[in-house]
Amino acid sequence: MSPSGDIAQQLLTCLEAAFEDSANDTPGSICLRVGEVPFSAGTHEDLCCTGLAWVRIVRIFPSTDFPQEDNTVAACPASGRAVELEMGVVRCLPDHGTESGATCEEWTAAFLTVDEDSEVMARALCCMQDTLGVFPVGETFLPGEWAPIDGQGGCIGGTMNVTYSYDCSPC
Repeated sequence: MSPSGDIAQQLLTCLEAAFEDSANDTPGSICLRVGEVPFSAGTHEDLCCTGLAWVRIVRIFPSTDFPQEDNTVAACPASGRAVELEMGVVRCLPDHGTESGATCEEWTAAFLTVDEDSEVMARALCCMQDTLGVFPVGETFLPGEWAPIDGQGGCIGGTMNVTYSYDCSPC
């Protein structure tokens, strides 16, 4: 597997492990994904309501001065590379499939679930730091912000990006 694939797989393993210590139910599907993640790709399963968590590669770019992307032309690809990964978790909208809409109590429960999922992603990053032995933050990995997913496809949740540097000397 490529270095970026190895890093993505390790982050997925850390994400799975972080759910073991969570008050939330572990999502029914935790896997590597490619490209934009569709939440309702099948007609027989509602991925939101069973829970979906993923890690995917957002982009890989040359970076000899991490976390900056190289923007000069070189005869040979730079040996410094960076991979930006995305973790995501989605759950059901609290009023998904109901006619009357959600109550304040149901929205509060949804808020608390999504908030705990954001903490799970933060713990997955701590696991990666421990596993890869990367320190300090900013030299070999750069955590990104957590951002909410706004009810698309009957789902709520969030994503968190993280960028890792690695040496890839193809020349």
